[in-house]
Amino acid sequence: VQQAMLETRLCLIGFSGEDPNFQNWLGWLRDNMGEYCPKIYLIGVYDDLKEPQRKILESKQVTVIDISGLADKKEKNKHYSALLEFLVLLEKQQKGQDIYSSRPYPEIGSLDIPEDKEKYISDMAEYSAKVVSQIQPYILLPEDIRKKFDDYFTIHFQIVLSIYKKKYPLQLISNIIKILR
Repeated sequence: VQQAMLETRLCLIGFSGEDPNFQNWLGWLRDNMGEYCPKIYLIGVYDDLKEPQRKILESKQVTVIDISGLADKKEKNKHYSALLEFLVLLEKQQKGQDIYSSRPYPEIGSLDIPEDKEKYISDMAEYSAKVVSQIQPYILLPEDIRKKFDDYFTIHFQIVLSIYKKKYPLQLISNIIKILR
């Protein structure tokens, strides 16, 4: 678990965060990584979590995501109901069009300048807007998908900056920054 905490962002679903072992690992991680400690996300029903408890978790770079609104207040097993609805929503989001396989200019290098600059900017603006709309529901992207976007959009960001020396296409740049965050 300590190795996973070092290498990735953790998204713990249905976990209270109060487990003593988890607290020890979290302390170990903070001691060893300091300000470079990766984010940890707790996703669950936290409608009874007191503000001081939330602040303590946030000070340890743990983000609490309360999904209690996904369950009916009268539900007997609110945790089960909310978690099931959350997982159903995640699954629905995964069934969209594969935006990773149909990228414009997939073979272009960072030093290449497209012949038709206006078409290039238009195509990239359209594609980046699609990507932004697809990733909107995510709190964060899975690392393998984020990495694909990182390589692809970093190259295109460099191209956009080299094409436009002064008047940048702000919407395209804004989309690329949202994707790379």
